Amino acid sequence: MSIDAFILAGGNSSRMGFDKASLTLDGVAVVDRIINALSAVAENVYIAGGEGELSGVKRIPDVVGIGSDRSSLSGLYSSLKHARSNWIAVAACDMPFLTRGLFEKLASKCDDVHAAVIPRDRGGFVQPLCGLYRVEVCIDACLEAIERSDRSVQNMLRRIDTRWVEFDEIADLPGSERFFSNLNTPADIAAAEAIIRTVK
Repeated sequence: MSIDAFILAGGNSSRMGFDKASLTLDGVAVVDRIINALSAVAENVYIAGGEGELSGVKRIPDVVGIGSDRSSLSGLYSSLKHARSNWIAVAACDMPFLTRGLFEKLASKCDDVHAAVIPRDRGGFVQPLCGLYRVEVCIDACLEAIERSDRSVQNMLRRIDTRWVEFDEIADLPGSERFFSNLNTPADIAAAEAIIRTVK
């Protein structure tokens, strides 16, 4: 099984006031933290969305025709189109606490039956911006959703054979209680900085 990895960085960051892909925590770029996590399962890591290189990682171009669409589904579709692998691993650019162990666990759930492997958080909520997608199936499913003007990744996942990874299956991994914390506001950044200082 081959995997390419993509960091989804195409959102508007309206609540933050600047590009979240450029965030740093405790002097380390959040993107670098995510690259390290994704590198556990993927040899090639790219950034989907935005312009220019970031942390030395190439940004892939938006797919022609949907470049003005900055939704997560658009970023996912662009990633699937760019992939040269059977599967892709994706992570949102504002999730600093993802780990190598998490992606190794998710990748171990990939098989020939399911088209996506997606975790749920402690509250049971689906986390579609941290998961693995089988290219052959998901590229068509994404395009169909875009053509219907349905930009919900969760809706797309319900239309394919998705392996939902319950939180109990990943709860024993170090840092699991923080995996899906994201950075939407300056207060979120301050809280994440405090966590990093305490776990050093």
